[in-house]
Amino acid sequence: MKVKTLSASETAYFLRAKLGDVRAWDDLLADMRRGRASYHGEFLLPVGRYSSTRHPRPVYLFSEVCEFVEKVSRLCPPPSKPHMLSMLEVDIDLTDKRHWSVRPPIATS
Repeated sequence: MKVKTLSASETAYFLRAKLGDVRAWDDLLADMRRGRASYHGEFLLPVGRYSSTRHPRPVYLFSEVCEFVEKVSRLCPPPSKPHMLSMLEVDIDLTDKRHWSVRPPIATS
């Protein structure tokens, strides 16, 4: 039977997109595989291993990942807005080729 699966890294990316970056999802998934951790009492375990040409990697059933997101969202609602990057607008001399640690301080505008 063919089913939709995600690799461990894609699963971590999906969880980060849906639940926020409150955890290091890669590390948490690895700890869950070892039986050392849970997230709000919920577990997400791989359905099997996939190997094309290299060492077998765990894969997660997409429907189970979606269930996990729903359960965890009910227990601990995700942040109301997604995490935004904190951008700074600065004046910098791009012709200065010295190492970054010895350049003069940057002026903010």
